Amino acid sequence: MTKLTATKTSYEISKIRCLPFINLVPSSCDAIYTVLKFAAEKLKSGSVEQSCIFLTFDQPLYAKAHDMLLQLIITSSEEEMFSKVILRLGGFHLLMSFMAAIGFIMAGSGLQELWSTIYAPNVAARLMTGHPYTRTLRAHFLTQMAMAKIIFDVDVEISDFLEEFSMHDFDLDEEKSTQMAAKISTILYEKLENLRKHGDTASLWVQYFHACNLMQNFVEAELTGRPTYFNFELI
Repeated sequence: MTKLTATKTSYEISKIRCLPFINLVPSSCDAIYTVLKFAAEKLKSGSVEQSCIFLTFDQPLYAKAHDMLLQLIITSSEEEMFSKVILRLGGFHLLMSFMAAIGFIMAGSGLQELWSTIYAPNVAARLMTGHPYTRTLRAHFLTQMAMAKIIFDVDVEISDFLEEFSMHDFDLDEEKSTQMAAKISTILYEKLENLRKHGDTASLWVQYFHACNLMQNFVEAELTGRPTYFNFELI
């Protein structure tokens, strides 16, 4: 890829280049410092047209890199340069931690018992921790879909609108399709806000619905590389 783009100097969006290989143990302080220093110098030299630069680390290395970057900002004579390096936890570990947080919040809500109807009890308990990544993600999405179906079925306005929507050929590039999708989102949001007023338990499950929607948007953004505009807020 580097050879293919070597002769091209003008890029409309971005260019793809292979970064230098660091022949060190990834978890060593030398390797992490080398990466931080390389990124900071690239930004300082002006070879990248950005006000800051992002570095992505997996969970085990993220903690080490975070502590080292903090020390460099505090003690280094070039603290201004290092202060423009922004660390980011990898999408896989970020979402796994988020699912673990949801499991902690939903403990005792009946979610684990619900999952035990389709998963073995021991598996359902592990799903609450978020560690079985793919299975946990699917369990959350199935639960959200079941909740949405219940809301749609009990609400006459949504049911009638969905019947009309199903008869229309959906096309994101078509204005009518976009308007119908926006209307469904608005109706569902208003219904969820009304359900929230029914008490603490209802509010908890509405918050869970929003969390699942946030996960869906995050997965879409990670896979497509495009920013996603959230329809729901996590409260």
